[in-house]
Amino acid sequence: MTEHEDRLGVPVPRDSNARRVMSAQRSRDTVPELALRRALHALGFRYRVDLPLPGMRRRRADLTFVRWRTAVFVQGCFWHACPVHKHLPKHNAEWWRGKLDGNVRRDADTDTHLLRLGWLPLRLWEHEAVDSAVRTVVEGLASRGHPRAMRILVGLRETGPTFLGACASDRELIRGSSGSAFSKVGPARQGSATRTAMPEMPFE
Repeated sequence: MTEHEDRLGVPVPRDSNARRVMSAQRSRDTVPELALRRALHALGFRYRVDLPLPGMRRRRADLTFVRWRTAVFVQGCFWHACPVHKHLPKHNAEWWRGKLDGNVRRDADTDTHLLRLGWLPLRLWEHEAVDSAVRTVVEGLASRGHPRAMRILVGLRETGPTFLGACASDRELIRGSSGSAFSKVGPARQGSATRTAMPEMPFE
């Protein structure tokens, strides 16, 4: 550990601007998370929110399907170094490179740990369309034998992406193949999603 790292080996902020940006970052209930949660709930799925990972109590999944040993992570493009939108700030670039690289290593370490335990980690990017993200989760759950996911997957293969809209009551969130990007949910939708955030519920 160097003077620029904390006890976990993570680079510490080296200026007030970096500290301000990091302190303002929400750890849960972001707009992309709420959009995905509402869409999955509309399809009848039940899950746990912000649950500690097995064997890693300091790390949490955004959505967890415990019975099906599936952990879902909705990742911000900046903080998790999205290959499409990766951006390194010019100011204090060395510190930010260490911070973002550390996040990537942490994600990989988490996935390795979960796979070793027989869990399925699913990572989604905030820029993904909601229907695309939902399909990724459905396919993952179906591979674990989740009956509802298996039925929905059959419908998707037979009728295409519009099957999701036919299954759900929230048609604004689940659209056709064009989808609705997580990062482009408007202010009105953000407020609505915040007001109607689904509580932690029993698993299906």
